[in-house]
Amino acid sequence: MGFEQPLWNSEVVERIETEYPVFLSAVYEHLETNIPRSLMGFSDAFWPEESPLFPRHEVVQKYLECYAQDVLPLIRFAAQVRDVRPTPHGAWSVSVLDLRTQQQQVATYDAVIVASGHYHTPYIPAIPGLAAWSAAHPGSVTHSKSYRSPAAFRNQKVAVIGAGPSGLDISRAIAGVCAPPLLLSGSSAGAGAPPGDARIAAAAALTRADAASRTLHFGRGRAAAGVDAVLLCTGYEYALPFLAGVRPAPGADGRRVAHAYRHVFFVPAPTLAFVALPRRVVPFPLAEAQAAVLARVYAGRLALPAAKDMERWEGEELRRKGDVHRFHDLPFPEDALYINEFVDWAAEASPRDGLENDGHGKKPLRWGEREFWMRARFAAIKAAFVGKGEGRVHVRTVEELGFAFEDASDEKDKVDHKAQADGR
Repeated sequence: MGFEQPLWNSEVVERIETEYPVFLSAVYEHLETNIPRSLMGFSDAFWPEESPLFPRHEVVQKYLECYAQDVLPLIRFAAQVRDVRPTPHGAWSVSVLDLRTQQQQVATYDAVIVASGHYHTPYIPAIPGLAAWSAAHPGSVTHSKSYRSPAAFRNQKVAVIGAGPSGLDISRAIAGVCAPPLLLSGSSAGAGAPPGDARIAAAAALTRADAASRTLHFGRGRAAAGVDAVLLCTGYEYALPFLAGVRPAPGADGRRVAHAYRHVFFVPAPTLAFVALPRRVVPFPLAEAQAAVLARVYAGRLALPAAKDMERWEGEELRRKGDVHRFHDLPFPEDALYINEFVDWAAEASPRDGLENDGHGKKPLRWGEREFWMRARFAAIKAAFVGKGEGRVHVRTVEELGFAFEDASDEKDKVDHKAQADGR
């Protein structure tokens, strides 16, 4: 099912864009999704047929604004949550600052769900000499959060640190205007350079920066002198300053949220919860599946495990991941399995009169073989899309890029996804 009215409601969009303060975001001018729209949407909201397979950020923003139309009256814009803390009676006191009037208000809620995202506070790695470089050459070291367009790097010798999706995307854009080649530093030698792009040279992890000679030193003995600009595409920290009064502290180290059962429920007080903490995932359907469970738990239709069992899950997950910085990473097929596990968990809720779907309520979409197939290939699909150049704006389906689910061999593509995930 989809919207009964047109997806674009210009009056709603104009009101959102003009009435409220503007906050710095990590969105840059040429940003487009790295997930096919047929995989990344919500279950009950279709993308316009005329939008590209990988939509630009403006299309995604309007998609979200229109999806939120029925709850807009419930949203307080230009309202900054300053403090959330438990009350003696098991509720939550929430302090909110109105950014237009500068008036602060405090209200009490039975539950608080944190859905503030994790692309706000840049993560700056502790690379020897980098701080001295930044001080000696002001403005030459920046983070991708402040990146807007490649024009600022024209004719400069540029090093991009971090070869994740943003690092790759930004590198492709800057490589078209900077002094060749652009250096792209990944976690290992040769990591991340787009295949066949002679404008980009891969380098291992950055190990040291020498401000005096403007030389960067990478793993395996490589060095680059005369570098003009260093752009850090190193990701973000989990920043929860408004939870400073919560004990035990859920976000003390910035690299993960502690005591979050299944990346959602705060074990010491499960009426505090989080949505969309995981990384390396398809966020919209994942958040929808999480929300389905949250709604049923808070409605009393689902029960959580005992606190000791939820704590045990966290300990087992930490041991399995081996690195607390990767605690919230759910690389495929973990993210797809996670979505289905939450869909199945929500389906266990007892029915209630008055709800849709015979009393079961709104149901998120359970992923099938086609979704798993596309999720496993979307990096290759995106590469083929980028390869179309300016003409990619006219690409609507994966089939136009030579990918066809129907052509996949049943035996070859039938994978035991659970065993694959457990073996990581």
